[in-house]
Amino acid sequence: MSPIVTVHPRFKRLPPSLQAFDRIKNKRSLIASDALKRVKSYFEDDRFLDQSKEVKRHVWWALRPDGPAYHAMPTLIDCPCKPKDLGYIVSDQ
Repeated sequence: MSPIVTVHPRFKRLPPSLQAFDRIKNKRSLIASDALKRVKSYFEDDRFLDQSKEVKRHVWWALRPDGPAYHAMPTLIDCPCKPKDLGYIVSDQ
């Protein structure tokens, strides 16, 4: 719930700090909306149609710290090694 804000008559609008906070909230909302649209369109692909296990597997991988949600060149989904092993393929960190 947003706090109740009273506008000081001298400002005739929100104080600068609250304006900045409001802009940040709006930008975060736009980023989240864009991300959700992209994820939905990605999973509308034929290879994910009626493949709930594959979608779940892909989402778990995407949200890993070395996954595609955070890196353009993520660690492979089928990388058999644990992050501390020598054969581990590191993302583009």
